[in-house]
Amino acid sequence: MADPKASRGYRNNNPTNLRYIADPKRRWNGQDPVSADGYGRYSSLALGMRAGVGQLVVNQTRNGLDTVWKQINSWAPQSDGNDPVAYSARVAAALGVGIHDKIDVRPYRVMKVMLRAIIEVELGGMPYTQAEMDEGMALYGITEFSQPAPVRSIRQAATTNSGTAVAKAVGTLAPLGALAPVATAVGGIPWQTMAVLVLAAGIGVAVWLWQQRKDKAA
Repeated sequence: MADPKASRGYRNNNPTNLRYIADPKRRWNGQDPVSADGYGRYSSLALGMRAGVGQLVVNQTRNGLDTVWKQINSWAPQSDGNDPVAYSARVAAALGVGIHDKIDVRPYRVMKVMLRAIIEVELGGMPYTQAEMDEGMALYGITEFSQPAPVRSIRQAATTNSGTAVAKAVGTLAPLGALAPVATAVGGIPWQTMAVLVLAAGIGVAVWLWQQRKDKAA
């Protein structure tokens, strides 16, 4: 069996083997502006992992790819020499669904399984720890405690410098959902309301800090 650490995706910090995106307005943060034989090369594993996570979410929410088959047939089409049927079957088996069953990739429990299955196929094995995968997911706002959010706001966070701070803030604040029972018991305030207020405040602070740095730089 081939060593996944010898694979192209591993060398490029591109664990899901995303294709190179030439348009600087569309490319994911961290992608090298120069193509690596048609594939993206990322400045860090965390950013490369986040790009793969983000692409799965965008494929679903913007492009309507809401089944394993639709996702994988787009990700690894037969025209590129892939076997999307076998690929889809492997990912679906990992998720415990059929290849044509509708899925939502945004919950953590789904994304971590789908991401792992894709990496194992793309690299021929799993060279990363769960912690490394979690870091990439968290940078896109997907954590064990997060709830699916509209992709537009997350996509902006993933592709702009100002949004990067917001994305990190979301990833940091998401675990506050675990404090929900305490918030309800102490203040009598519904935990959903408390979580929204805390998250909004955190995002506001992140954006303000970024603006301050921008003003100083100017």
